[in-house]
Amino acid sequence: QASSRREADAAAAATRAALDEDADDGSPPLALAKKTGLAVELVVDGGVQRGTDVLKGLALGADAVALGKPYLYGLGAGGEAGVDRAFTILRDELERAFGLLGVGTTAELRRRIGRGEGLVR
Repeated sequence: QASSRREADAAAAATRAALDEDADDGSPPLALAKKTGLAVELVVDGGVQRGTDVLKGLALGADAVALGKPYLYGLGAGGEAGVDRAFTILRDELERAFGLLGVGTTAELRRRIGRGEGLVR
């Protein structure tokens, strides 16, 4: 339990760093793009195991979310069919999370966040 708490704390710190526009040790990717107008591609990589993790990355502005463990677990458990199943589960979780938030697309999700509407009511 302590390990999962540390992981959650690290994830929260990384999220805050990605959004922090006042970083004094070099601007994080999202703040850099906002301040300079430069095209910065952001890929969330590491710790992504659920559809909700994918949604969080997309909500924060990631252009892509890398998946490692889910497909490797699927491959180990069931070969090619296991990989298909792992991606089906991820897709279903992502679609469910979008539905529970009342959004249908990544663009809509980002618009709501940009307008300050929040996602949890």
